[in-house]
Amino acid sequence: MREHGRLSHMTNSSLMTRSPGAEELFSRSRDSVRTFDLPENLRGYSVLDPGAVLDRGTQDEIYSVLVPVTTSSFGADMTPYWAGRRDQGYFSRLAEFIFVADAEDQIVGWTGYSVLNFEGYQNIYIDSSGMIPSRQSRGIMRALWAKRLVNNAFAHNRSQRLFVSARSESPILYKLFCGLVGRDRVYPNVGGALPEHIVRCGADLAAWLGQSAILERERLIVRGAYANLDALYDELPSTGDQALDRLFRKELGPLDAYLLVGEVASPGKPS
Repeated sequence: MREHGRLSHMTNSSLMTRSPGAEELFSRSRDSVRTFDLPENLRGYSVLDPGAVLDRGTQDEIYSVLVPVTTSSFGADMTPYWAGRRDQGYFSRLAEFIFVADAEDQIVGWTGYSVLNFEGYQNIYIDSSGMIPSRQSRGIMRALWAKRLVNNAFAHNRSQRLFVSARSESPILYKLFCGLVGRDRVYPNVGGALPEHIVRCGADLAAWLGQSAILERERLIVRGAYANLDALYDELPSTGDQALDRLFRKELGPLDAYLLVGEVASPGKPS
């Protein structure tokens, strides 16, 4: 199926006897879903403004799939996490939600982002994202973000200053950020001080997340970011870059996270 093609009709009736596939999940929102190709014969299913487009029943069905998929991805029970996100109105806060499905239409990954407008700049916040273990570290999320962020959200930005951000305790996601904007534009960094405009971006993001009170502003560390979980990861991810891994393992507790900020475009620093 072509990029941005309309969602096709479900053809594999066996999906009905397994966990819902993407075609089934989006069957009531077919005209609002766009698909695009990804590496390894995978397909992305994109919904813009999902809080308005997806009815409550569809949202509930997606939550029921997100729990086992994210639990598989992180290795920890994500049931309380998604209960909290549902209460916060997860879909209503997103500009775009994306599922990744395999050749049999089974969900193997997910991502989404919000577009936050603050005084003098725009921040594209990448929300919860991941792939099931068998699909991790294979360049799939990098390819997805290239299509939906670099070639879409970044390209349509009208702000003179643009940031991309995430809340994470994973050095692997940090490396993905470096691939998006360049390592010298990602904060916090190894041994480097934070520029004031980066600190301000992090503080504004913490306020939007409702976590200002637990933010270590000058380090962009949110203490107890995942307080509703026993731990986010069953085993902390590692990149093999000792300095980068140490930045995460030494500074963060099991429920802490960095607010990662990447500078996409700013005055005097073109994207």
